[in-house]
Amino acid sequence: MKGKVDVLEDRESVPIERKRGGDYYPNDEIQLAAYCMLLEENIDETVEEGVIYLFGTDRRHRIRISEWHRNRVREVAEDIRGMSPDSPPPFVDNPSKCEKCSCREYCMPEESKMLGETQ
Repeated sequence: MKGKVDVLEDRESVPIERKRGGDYYPNDEIQLAAYCMLLEENIDETVEEGVIYLFGTDRRHRIRISEWHRNRVREVAEDIRGMSPDSPPPFVDNPSKCEKCSCREYCMPEESKMLGETQ
C-alpha cells in the first residue's frame, strides 16, 4: 500500500487525520485506518489506534482501529485499483462533497450532469 500520513506523533507513533470542520464521518475513520496500516508496514508493529483532530472544535478523537476498519481499507483499495477512465465511479449523492475534492477539475460534475452523464 502507498500513501502519506497527515501527522505522526513521535512520542506514541500515533497517526493523526486532520479535518477542518467540527465533525468527522465513517470514511475519515477508514482513512485513519489506512494510515495505521501504512505505519504498521514500516515499523513492524501493530497500530491499534489513531486520532482524528477537528480544527473546528479543537478536539481530538481517539479511534480504535478494528478488523472491520482494516477490511474496509482493503475493499476500498481494491475498488480504486479496479477503476479506469472507461468506467468512472458514479456521482456522489451529496454534491457538497465535490466542492473541496482534489479531482473536481477532472471530474467536472456540474458540466457532466448538464450533458446528461450519470457517472
